[in-house]
Amino acid sequence: MGTHSLIRMRVNGVTWFGLYQQYDGYPEMVGVELAEWLCGLTVVNGISTGDSSRRIANGPHCLFKQLVGYYYNKSNVGGSYLYPSDQADGFEEWNYDVDYDTDTDEITLSIYDHERRVKNGTPEAMLEWCRTQDKKQKETGELVTDDDSSDQEEK
Repeated sequence: MGTHSLIRMRVNGVTWFGLYQQYDGYPEMVGVELAEWLCGLTVVNGISTGDSSRRIANGPHCLFKQLVGYYYNKSNVGGSYLYPSDQADGFEEWNYDVDYDTDTDEITLSIYDHERRVKNGTPEAMLEWCRTQDKKQKETGELVTDDDSSDQEEK
């Protein structure tokens, strides 16, 4: 049985749709893959001739279309499934929010262990966190690394 996950595509905190992953949903797999894909991507409003030298998406529609295309090309049949926004708010074992902010043109990636958010930040920061192999679970349900200063709290 696979480790299921759900990637929610959001704009300003509102879910547009979800991309369900049938297997390998934990941060060391889907988390790394998603963060790597988002790293270095710039969201723009309109395309200019100078944009050909960098990875861009022309707004959130283009960003999410490219992300769905990436997962579709990875496995044409099975593995990934699209869900409309009213069905994309369930929680799997691991859940990821890709949230695009239209005011700042920034992307934030949040990671949830079931319904508890355990980490969020830029795709670059999340990539580093997802690649960390020494995660452990605290009593609060929050995942931390051994070098996290909050780990020194009394339990």
